[in-house]
Amino acid sequence: MTKRLTRGILRAAQALPALAAVLALSVPPAAAQDEGAVVDTTFTTEQGVQLRYRGVLKPGDQAEAAARAEARRDDRVPLGYGWKTVMTWQEGDPRPEPLITDDRIVTEFFDIRFSPYVPRKVAASFAEYGDFAHFAIKDRLGWEAPAPIPLQVPFDMKAYGLEYGLPWWMPGDVRGDTIVMQPISAITARGICMESMTHLALEWHLRRLTGDRLPYWLVYGAGAFIGGEGWVLEGQVDVLRRDRNVEVDQATMVRDLELFRDRELMMREVARPGGFEEERCRSRIAFWRAYRLAEAIITQSGLQTFKTLVETMAADPALSFADAVRRVYGMGPDELVAAHEPW
Repeated sequence: MTKRLTRGILRAAQALPALAAVLALSVPPAAAQDEGAVVDTTFTTEQGVQLRYRGVLKPGDQAEAAARAEARRDDRVPLGYGWKTVMTWQEGDPRPEPLITDDRIVTEFFDIRFSPYVPRKVAASFAEYGDFAHFAIKDRLGWEAPAPIPLQVPFDMKAYGLEYGLPWWMPGDVRGDTIVMQPISAITARGICMESMTHLALEWHLRRLTGDRLPYWLVYGAGAFIGGEGWVLEGQVDVLRRDRNVEVDQATMVRDLELFRDRELMMREVARPGGFEEERCRSRIAFWRAYRLAEAIITQSGLQTFKTLVETMAADPALSFADAVRRVYGMGPDELVAAHEPW
């Protein structure tokens, strides 16, 4: 047993009285607990050590009981996921040793390829966000990748545009079985690395599970919702509200999203100076609508229902999106959209 694990066990034991006091104040009556009450609190022990206790989520925002119990037994990151688990690995830790070379880091969850000009320590710090992305999806949906998810990060924004045909305002995309993200220096400077990686990882899962049969607006919107990107998208759209209508209809949103996904067009645009201003504005509005529409569907009908939709399609590769929606939501896709219009 490593010294770090020993310290963790001792702290947990010392924290029991403080934890009991916190739970006495924060846990609702037994009847509510039976429904899966939320307990998520940070407290300080008598020794001055700050700890976090995370309980179960409400049933509508959680995997089934068996999957939830399995997820709660996960001790691969015992001191809180995403916190120095790559750079401080040592023999005896409960998770396997990461592979770290000059241009690659492989953890349990991501296989990251990056430029050899990026310092290893910087790349390892970037890889930490993969822990957050993995557990955010596992905790809420119960999904795990069968192997580390391939993730490519070019050296600079010029390479990002020329190699992948992605404009500067888009933090990343999913290409086949690989996630592409902006250069480490760019995405971390924007302050949205964790949100973007979680979003893209969820897109990766949705495409894999459904054979890419979900419409792009739902793939993007669900990724942005689970990734917590609402504040980013809203901030971008607030600037546009001054001189244009940002409440576009479904047809306009789909048209603009498909225009953005025209890779040949994007390759031409990112290769020339000045960018593609009008498409940037239109895509921001389209992404904003997709996010709010997916948010409404998931929050009003329940995350578990959305999960059932995806897993129903995964179980039947011949089932179309339209038929899956009718089976799970009891209405057609157009009715589903009309029932959850984001205004």
